[in-house]
Amino acid sequence: MQNLVAKIARGNRYLEVGGLWGTVNETISTASLNGAVSLTMVDVYPPENDLWNKFRNRLSEFGIKNCECYSKDFLSPEIDMIFDVICCVGVFYHLPHPLMLLEKLKKCALKYVIFGSSVTEEVISNSKGRLDVPAGGVLFIPGLSDRERAILKEHWKGLVIGLTVPGDYEISDNGGKNFEPWWFLPTPSALRSMIEIAGFKIILEEVVPGKARNYLLQNKDYQPKKHKIF
Repeated sequence: MQNLVAKIARGNRYLEVGGLWGTVNETISTASLNGAVSLTMVDVYPPENDLWNKFRNRLSEFGIKNCECYSKDFLSPEIDMIFDVICCVGVFYHLPHPLMLLEKLKKCALKYVIFGSSVTEEVISNSKGRLDVPAGGVLFIPGLSDRERAILKEHWKGLVIGLTVPGDYEISDNGGKNFEPWWFLPTPSALRSMIEIAGFKIILEEVVPGKARNYLLQNKDYQPKKHKIF
């Protein structure tokens, strides 16, 4: 992912959505070091959260001082700026309305989106049983049966809020949402269809077997003379 950012950032206005978690996985520093003309980070963590401090400290280590930071939900109407390139990895399945994310990315990304999401394979088989998911299916994590949850917990292991550990699923009356748990897991086929319906062309696809898909997406309204980065 970082290699792709390095190839595509030069001369472009660059936004990263949801890049605070893990700190060292952020791509802003890579974009800056490879010629991005502007840098912006948007994340839902509140301003007082220590992840913002860690992020700024990390940028300081690289001598980066010109990154705009917004403690906001990317889907908020307040985030309406246009960027050339947007990186949004590991966010999609944390949203109760995931297709809205793709719509917003299409609206805000003039050229490209680097996009990644966890997925469910169509067949998962382990010591807890077998789970078959239709090719166009999407698993709604809060609605899993005990049997389905047991199979997926065995498959994913590790820390998956809402799956391997309990999650708080709530949408409040004022529209507030909990973005910590996993809400959905689409099949690869379903995810590709969502991407295309939202108005993107898939340029590159990286397969993380049994776990995730990463993409370079092109806004269908953008018509480059050629893809110089490949």
